[in-house]
Amino acid sequence: MRINRMIFAILAGSVGILPGVIPGADARQAEVGLADVAPIAAAQNHLALVEARLLSDLQALTTSEMAGRGLGTAGERAAAEFVAARFESLGLQPFGADGTFFQDVPLSSQVNSGQQARNVVAVLAGEQFPYEFVVVSAHLDHLGRERGRIHPGADDNASGVSAMLEIAHALVQDTIAGNRPARSIIFVGFTAEEVGLRGSQYFVEHAPVHLTSISAVLNIDMVGRRDDRHRRDDPYIYMIGTRLHSQMLGDLVDASAENSDDLDVDFHFNSRRRQMAFYQRSDQWHFARYGVPALMAFAGTHPDYHTPRDVVEDIELDLLTPRVRYLTGLTRELANAAEAMVRDRAAEAAE
Repeated sequence: MRINRMIFAILAGSVGILPGVIPGADARQAEVGLADVAPIAAAQNHLALVEARLLSDLQALTTSEMAGRGLGTAGERAAAEFVAARFESLGLQPFGADGTFFQDVPLSSQVNSGQQARNVVAVLAGEQFPYEFVVVSAHLDHLGRERGRIHPGADDNASGVSAMLEIAHALVQDTIAGNRPARSIIFVGFTAEEVGLRGSQYFVEHAPVHLTSISAVLNIDMVGRRDDRHRRDDPYIYMIGTRLHSQMLGDLVDASAENSDDLDVDFHFNSRRRQMAFYQRSDQWHFARYGVPALMAFAGTHPDYHTPRDVVEDIELDLLTPRVRYLTGLTRELANAAEAMVRDRAAEAAE
């Protein structure tokens, strides 16, 4: 397993985010004046800012320029550049190849006509356990054009990428406030999910850190809509794979669910019998194949799934926002847990 040459400089502190100093931070990070506002007004203002950032990222990822982010297309390259620019604006450090945010993913000509595909990778250095990692990920590719029609992929998976970016924003804000996470957090936008999880497979097989140093993975896929099981329900999210490789991780997620006031954490697809219906179809699967404790955050499918009708106008921000708030809290818990998640099963690669 290769070790990223930047890791020692980044995590030792010679390169990286200093508490209270976020290089290149853009204006959208500014949340000033809240201490002088009444608590309720401050909470409402914060919520409005979160929703505004989520909507801005969703819109950016579903423009005509992105053209559905089809694998190897100019639209997918534009999406990767957008995510890298957002990482940089937040002050995250590049964790791809040669000091960049990008990890090139070679694919066969049968998959994408030989065009380049890239994962986008960044890191926020931890304070207490900088050489232990939590991975937060979402796939940025979609279907592009099919039969002459653009598939915008607002829910699949601009919603997951926007959620990942908002989690990154929140953890950077924690760092500015002097609450740097105990573990380092790797943020990854995966390519080639729609053609067999090729981007995450390549990342796992050429990871910038040893897989044994990854405490847990949180992969976010399709979290902007609701499914038929929750047509009239309050906000919910499915968590899948919680105990596949770690009872400790399962206990942590159970506790987070019990403490969630504004979101129902649904474990319907978490049973051994049901979980592989979706778990093997998104990017956490390749981590799990090697025994890494890996979670899938998901909100289910809907009639617009993989159609041109998956548009940003149908994203339900009143669902997406509490989901992101829950996942942000869960990321904090994973990053700040007293111990890394214990693996209860041997980390053996699947055949």
